[in-house]
Amino acid sequence: MTDPRQPGVGARTRVRVPTSRRSRRGQRGAVTAETMMVIPVLVALAMALVWLVALAATQVRVVDSAREVARAVARDEPRATAVSLGRRVAPAGSRITVHDSAEIGRA
Repeated sequence: MTDPRQPGVGARTRVRVPTSRRSRRGQRGAVTAETMMVIPVLVALAMALVWLVALAATQVRVVDSAREVARAVARDEPRATAVSLGRRVAPAGSRITVHDSAEIGRA
């Protein structure tokens, strides 16, 4: 138990830091201003992340399309059939060309 006659022993003390009204008034609205500066940065970051995910998805579709064309060419299917298989998977607006060489076939 604490002895009430001994101040500061086991008792909670509160230290109040004097602040002037002028300094408190000068900071009024600072959080709002800081928030308004951070929100556009967060929106830009979110848009960049969405763009990167879309870019990665497009890359996967391009690789899948090239794989389909290469498989069709390896099975000795006609070029038109190979290209049509690749177009099914490829992103819109993609150009698909098939090049044959003596060493390897590239799509």
